[in-house]
Amino acid sequence: MLEAVNMENIENYLLALLPVLLTAEIGIRIFEVRTKRNETKQEYEKLKNAIWPFLHSILSEGESLNAELLQHFPNHKNAAREYLNSLKGKKKKQFIAIWQEYETVYQQVKSLGPFAVAAAIAPSEADLSKRPGQVEMIQWEVDRVNNISRLLEKLLKVAEQKIWF
Repeated sequence: MLEAVNMENIENYLLALLPVLLTAEIGIRIFEVRTKRNETKQEYEKLKNAIWPFLHSILSEGESLNAELLQHFPNHKNAAREYLNSLKGKKKKQFIAIWQEYETVYQQVKSLGPFAVAAAIAPSEADLSKRPGQVEMIQWEVDRVNNISRLLEKLLKVAEQKIWF
């Protein structure tokens, strides 16, 4: 009989404690999500601050795309690496896919060696064989600037998406 009373008391205590524990668990989870969001937001700001000066310089007239890319890419890579540590799942996959496309553009320029700064990169071998003039070469650079700015804007857009859980 005494055991039945004790069991009943324990059950009552557990039932009274359950809402408290559940509330505490929800509160801890909300705190963790907010902390993760703040960390991700700080890493995003670092990434954005690394990319914006580059975008500004390539969209301004008179700047060499290749020279600016060679100069700014190491900062972009470091900021992206730090930002990747705060990502998971689908968002991370999207970010990596866009980043790899951007890194391919950088590797193409870097592979030109000392001539990279002055080179106009043709869209294809066929375009080179047509003996392009200055107007065509300028258009290639405009297209490359547009492509790189589009890639970086996509990268920042993916990076800016909020993490809900």
